Amino acid sequence: MHGFPPGGNVDIIARLLGNEMSKGLGQSVVVEPKPGVAGSLAAEAVARSDPDGYTLLVVPSAHPAHGALSRNLSYKVVDDFEWISVASFYPFLICVRKDSRFQTLKELIEEARRNPGVLKYGSAGVGSILHTTVELMGNETKTKFLHKASPALKSSSGPGLPAPRNCLCRSSTSSMPRCAAPFQFPT
Repeated sequence: MHGFPPGGNVDIIARLLGNEMSKGLGQSVVVEPKPGVAGSLAAEAVARSDPDGYTLLVVPSAHPAHGALSRNLSYKVVDDFEWISVASFYPFLICVRKDSRFQTLKELIEEARRNPGVLKYGSAGVGSILHTTVELMGNETKTKFLHKASPALKSSSGPGLPAPRNCLCRSSTSSMPRCAAPFQFPT
């Protein structure tokens, strides 16, 4: 089980893992997305399930951060789970519309410095890893962006940048097909 929409990073990783586990176990592994509240609906369901080894949870790196940001979780983000393995790593991308006046990250940050809190960015929701990534970028660059959550961004296969956002943070898995220029991951 995982707590994110089909087609996103967590779903893709869960399905790849499930496929390989099926081969090794000689039986089917069913991947069940239970999206909502930055993954906590699925986490709560797994935390409350019988500890029989048949119900597994795939979470992104934001799982513990969500626990720190949320006050009303009915489970303990670390203690209610038996941690098995790190399954993958993937970078995030700051994306702009093709017709944006910002063509580099430097241009975007310089504008945010000149006009703090004016540039809007989208994410799947408050407390999501994509939201906190842009907040961290703002903190590190001494800039301020205005967060505007967008339900359309909850689906990684959904539309591109919704107006009137100036930029958004997306995972590389869902954004690479939309990149105009060839991109190489740093080594």
